[in-house]
This record gives sequence, structure tokens and C-alpha cells, in this order.
Amino acid sequence: MEQTAIENMRSHASERHLGTVICQHCGNVIDTLPTNGVKMLYGDCGTIECAVARAGAAQQQSGCR
Repeated sequence: MEQTAIENMRSHASERHLGTVICQHCGNVIDTLPTNGVKMLYGDCGTIECAVARAGAAQQQSGCR
């Protein structure tokens, strides 16, 4: 049993997080993922600062004041 636990710990320790989740709006790194190769995934960070910045940019683009 002890041997299995040690092997399990080693496999998790050598796991490389080559996948990166990036906010499609502000560009901040949200998280990393264990993947077989370099991968970039896009999502929404959900922070208030990002939402406010998006709302301001949308308002500016539409010409609303």
C-alpha cells in the first residue's frame, strides 16, 4: 500500500500544467490546467473590475454618453 501511495504522489508531482485559461476580456490568467501540450483557453474571469471595464468600453464604442 505504501508503494502505491508514493507512486501516486510522484505522478501528481510531475504533472505539468501547460494549459492556461485566460480572460477573453482583460487578458488576466484565470487558471492553469494539466494538458499534454501547450494550450490556451479563453473564458470570463468574472471580476467586477473586468465587468466595469467592459461596460465602459461598450459604452464608448456605441457613442453613448
